[in-house]
Amino acid sequence: MAVNTAAVGFYSFSSFSMSLSFVASLLISLQETFVEQFVQEAYTCCAEDRKKCLSYDHLDFVPERVKAEDALRERSAAGKGG
Repeated sequence: MAVNTAAVGFYSFSSFSMSLSFVASLLISLQETFVEQFVQEAYTCCAEDRKKCLSYDHLDFVPERVKAEDALRERSAAGKGG
């Protein structure tokens, strides 16, 4: 029995493509959920302070630039591996 290699190659590529599509949609959903929760918490903090506008002071998480070497060194020192 002869196997059509073109069809097999297409099937595996199609399956891989669908897997990537699923992962991408999952990541987008997680990002939307994160941003939504982040904004709700910032709004709550702003409302508690009776402010009419939102500023960085109301955000609990402001990313800090860290060099990879420094982060790995801190992680190793904390005993979390690295």
